[in-house]
Amino acid sequence: MSWYADYSKPDAFQMKNVGSSSWEEFVFHSEQITQEVQETLLEFLPTPLSDHRILDFGCGIGRVALKLWKDVGAPSHGCDINPDAIKYLGQQLPDVDLMVSTYEPPLTYEAGFFDLIFSISIWTHLPPELQMPWLEEIHRILKPGGTALISISSASSMPIRKRRLELWEKYDEEDLEREGILFVEYRYLQKTPEAYPGVTSSYGSTMHNFDFVKREWGKLFSSVEIRPKAIAKSQDLVILRK
Repeated sequence: MSWYADYSKPDAFQMKNVGSSSWEEFVFHSEQITQEVQETLLEFLPTPLSDHRILDFGCGIGRVALKLWKDVGAPSHGCDINPDAIKYLGQQLPDVDLMVSTYEPPLTYEAGFFDLIFSISIWTHLPPELQMPWLEEIHRILKPGGTALISISSASSMPIRKRRLELWEKYDEEDLEREGILFVEYRYLQKTPEAYPGVTSSYGSTMHNFDFVKREWGKLFSSVEIRPKAIAKSQDLVILRK
């Protein structure tokens, strides 16, 4: 039996919000992304993973959580700003502790609560003014010695961004290297806020330079490792140790 056989399909709007035009495409993306997340979890936590507190930060409708739960009984917790996404995921994964979070920190978890936190396709959208505050919050709720896995988009994604969003045309890799982080707000964000449930300020498309991430994120975490194109051969995976 397929891993997704027991799950109900999310509605088309929710799937579109995570870049999937159909259930079949959603399943395909889930399998691609979850493989690397699961393998990396097993690098840093002893089995069984179900014995650990693991947070899916920005879980959405479970593009990672649904398959990961079937495979290894993780994550234990999830949070997202979209209440409809949390409602759907709660129906599919009733044993996972889910919470609707605010767009800006803090979270309600106590300090040092989690063994590991992963966040896929969130820092690729956050505006610069929210990047470090959320990293500080991730650091706060991680236990000493804990690990955070965060995906980013780097210079290798520039050609794709230019094809998909006209506003990226004015930027090149030299701009990214000079600035460290580049952000383009989605053009219709202010006109169609209903398309971005839970967003209360700016939101768009973000790119990071590796040296910038190592330098700035390294001010918070004891070690910063970057694995290029580790997530579905597209996004880069940043591994942070507290």
